[in-house]
Amino acid sequence: MILRRIGAATLGFIIAASIVQVEELVVHQMYPPPPGYNMRNIEAVKKYVASLPPAAMVIVLVGQLAGAFSGSWIAAKIGRSRVPAYVIGGLLLVLGIVSALVVP
Repeated sequence: MILRRIGAATLGFIIAASIVQVEELVVHQMYPPPPGYNMRNIEAVKKYVASLPPAAMVIVLVGQLAGAFSGSWIAAKIGRSRVPAYVIGGLLLVLGIVSALVVP
């Protein structure tokens, strides 16, 4: 039973992360970064994010919501319990807070 829940939480996180990555790619396609953009330079990332229009932020927010909902729902169904969904939700919350602190 515990292995099923661990596997469910792992799969749920992979699905949530995949959905978030797809929406990030959509934003990058719609609003491409400037030439010479270095994603490893945090100052360049902050400047790029600050230049994005509100529509891009809405797309990111919807993608985060869809990823969290989908990953948690699948984890709960596979794990046959709400516990894996809570783990996914908590993990995504912590990662979202960290992201908001690193890239304001």
